[in-house]
Amino acid sequence: MKKELLSHWINDQLKLHTGVCLAKALGVSSQTVFKWRDQEVKGLSQQSLAAIADYKKQSVEDVCQWLDIPTPVKGLLVLRIERLEAEVKALKTLAA
Repeated sequence: MKKELLSHWINDQLKLHTGVCLAKALGVSSQTVFKWRDQEVKGLSQQSLAAIADYKKQSVEDVCQWLDIPTPVKGLLVLRIERLEAEVKALKTLAA
């Protein structure tokens, strides 16, 4: 994993947002954001990869490629299904 790329990106985002605001936008704790910034992680969970991808408006595959991480295929499918289910639910709510 290219921790330095993640750290650099977090530092860039922290120039635009507070740590708390960035964490909220990513859907992670502020401690997680600062661990990413300080390169104190060995890897990223599927949820973290998905959160970064959503924030960057990229696919999880793109984020994995950017950070030189193998794409978690099974978890990726589960996340996609969960997102689609949430979108369908939201659309049903709007249509009601």
